[in-house]
Amino acid sequence: MKKNYLSIDIGGTNVKYAELDNGGHIIEEGKIKTSQKKDQFLENIDQIVEKYIQKGVKGLAFCAPGKIAHTKIHFGGALPFLDGIDFAERYQKYNIPVAVINDGKASALAENWLGSLKDMKNCAAITLGTGVGGGIIVNGQLLNGAHFQAGELSFLQLNMKEPGFDGFAGGYASAVQMIKKVNRAINNEDEMDGLAAFEAINKGKEEARKIFDEYCKRIAAIIIDIQAVVDLDAIA
Repeated sequence: MKKNYLSIDIGGTNVKYAELDNGGHIIEEGKIKTSQKKDQFLENIDQIVEKYIQKGVKGLAFCAPGKIAHTKIHFGGALPFLDGIDFAERYQKYNIPVAVINDGKASALAENWLGSLKDMKNCAAITLGTGVGGGIIVNGQLLNGAHFQAGELSFLQLNMKEPGFDGFAGGYASAVQMIKKVNRAINNEDEMDGLAAFEAINKGKEEARKIFDEYCKRIAAIIIDIQAVVDLDAIA
């Protein structure tokens, strides 16, 4: 009997979801804006889950920012209200498996399974969004760390001149912040319009290109820092 699963990626800006088969092929996908209010956020997730439960999915998989020990989220990264949420507990009434993992770690496992890091024993993935996520695989094993915080690249210190989080990778190398800067430079009223920002970059508009080149240098610094510690074959 064919088994499909629901995968939900909780980001600081959007919640993306997909129905997949056990070979990793996407059957159907969608996304919604991430509500910044806990009650509304959970209601939105409940609606997505209920829709696919009715379709007969055989398991649920969540990835989210923050430290995730087993199936419980701690801190929540870019979404502090996620702290304490346990999706396995919330959806146990459906009597199907529920997996929860940090989003950066999920990206590393996915790339290692079917993507650009396929079957590599020493590799990492960096996710560029509201913050900077990461997952690191060494000797074929995903690094969780003693406190499930290995790969939390948002907390790398990149700029000592900036106080607090603004100097950490999560703020200093935020893709969302880069997009906003580009849109302001090209006088686009929609600061979150990633397509317009990259169109300006690809067309070589001077101000857009300058912002993007500086951003790339910041990502390169992250890659160098990772490589200095764990010496990998490839980074996605």
